[in-house]
Amino acid sequence: IKRHPVRYLAYDLLEDLGRDLRSHTLLERRERLIGLVRSVGAEHDQAIGISSELIAESWEAAALLRARAPELGAEGLMVKR
Repeated sequence: IKRHPVRYLAYDLLEDLGRDLRSHTLLERRERLIGLVRSVGAEHDQAIGISSELIAESWEAAALLRARAPELGAEGLMVKR
Protein backbone atom coordinates (compact mmCIF):
# COMPACT_ATOMS: atom_id res chain seq x y z
CA ILE A 1 0.00 0.00 0.00
CA LYS A 2 1.35 3.39 -0.98
CA ARG A 3 0.73 6.11 1.55
CA HIS A 4 0.61 9.74 0.58
CA PRO A 5 0.46 12.64 2.98
CA VAL A 6 -2.84 14.48 3.06
CA ARG A 7 -3.10 18.23 3.45
CA TYR A 8 -6.32 20.02 4.32
CA LEU A 9 -6.59 23.46 2.71
CA ALA A 10 -9.07 25.78 4.43
CA TYR A 11 -10.76 28.58 2.51
CA ASP A 12 -13.19 30.06 4.99
CA LEU A 13 -14.61 29.57 8.48
CA LEU A 14 -18.40 29.49 8.36
CA GLU A 15 -19.02 28.16 11.87
CA ASP A 16 -17.02 28.22 15.10
CA LEU A 17 -18.03 26.31 18.24
CA GLY A 18 -21.57 25.97 16.90
CA ARG A 19 -21.87 29.68 16.11
CA ASP A 20 -22.83 30.64 12.54
CA LEU A 21 -20.27 33.13 11.20
CA ARG A 22 -21.78 33.70 7.74
CA SER A 23 -23.05 37.16 8.73
CA HIS A 24 -19.47 38.24 9.50
CA THR A 25 -17.28 39.71 6.77
CA LEU A 26 -14.87 37.46 4.91
CA LEU A 27 -11.99 39.41 6.48
CA GLU A 28 -13.29 38.66 9.99
CA ARG A 29 -13.85 34.99 9.15
CA ARG A 30 -10.36 34.60 7.67
CA GLU A 31 -8.79 36.23 10.74
CA ARG A 32 -10.63 33.70 12.92
CA LEU A 33 -9.60 30.90 10.58
CA ILE A 34 -5.94 31.91 10.83
CA GLY A 35 -6.22 32.02 14.63
CA LEU A 36 -7.87 28.60 14.70
CA VAL A 37 -5.21 27.01 12.48
CA ARG A 38 -2.43 28.58 14.59
CA SER A 39 -4.04 27.29 17.77
CA VAL A 40 -3.88 23.71 16.48
CA GLY A 41 -0.13 23.79 16.97
CA ALA A 42 3.10 23.34 15.09
CA GLU A 43 2.75 19.55 14.90
CA HIS A 44 -0.02 20.03 12.31
CA ASP A 45 1.64 22.77 10.24
CA GLN A 46 2.06 20.51 7.23
CA ALA A 47 -1.41 18.97 7.52
CA ILE A 48 -3.50 22.14 7.60
CA GLY A 49 -3.03 25.15 5.35
CA ILE A 50 -4.95 28.28 4.52
CA SER A 51 -5.71 29.15 0.92
CA SER A 52 -3.84 32.03 -0.66
CA GLU A 53 -5.77 35.19 -1.31
CA LEU A 54 -5.87 36.39 -4.89
CA ILE A 55 -7.33 39.82 -5.49
CA ALA A 56 -8.98 40.52 -8.83
CA GLU A 57 -9.93 44.12 -9.49
CA SER A 58 -12.35 43.17 -12.26
CA TRP A 59 -14.17 40.18 -13.75
CA GLU A 60 -11.65 40.27 -16.62
CA ALA A 61 -8.77 39.97 -14.15
CA ALA A 62 -10.59 37.07 -12.43
CA ALA A 63 -10.96 35.33 -15.81
CA LEU A 64 -7.21 35.63 -16.38
CA LEU A 65 -6.49 34.16 -12.94
CA ARG A 66 -8.92 31.32 -13.63
CA ALA A 67 -7.23 30.61 -16.98
CA ARG A 68 -3.91 30.23 -15.12
CA ALA A 69 -5.35 27.81 -12.54
CA PRO A 70 -4.13 24.59 -14.23
CA GLU A 71 -0.55 25.82 -14.45
CA LEU A 72 -0.72 26.65 -10.73
CA GLY A 73 -2.02 23.16 -9.94
CA ALA A 74 -5.50 24.40 -9.05
CA GLU A 75 -8.89 23.34 -10.32
CA GLY A 76 -10.17 26.90 -10.51
CA LEU A 77 -11.06 29.85 -8.31
CA MET A 78 -13.32 30.23 -5.32
CA VAL A 79 -14.96 33.63 -5.57
CA LYS A 80 -16.02 35.42 -2.39
CA ARG A 81 -17.31 38.93 -2.02
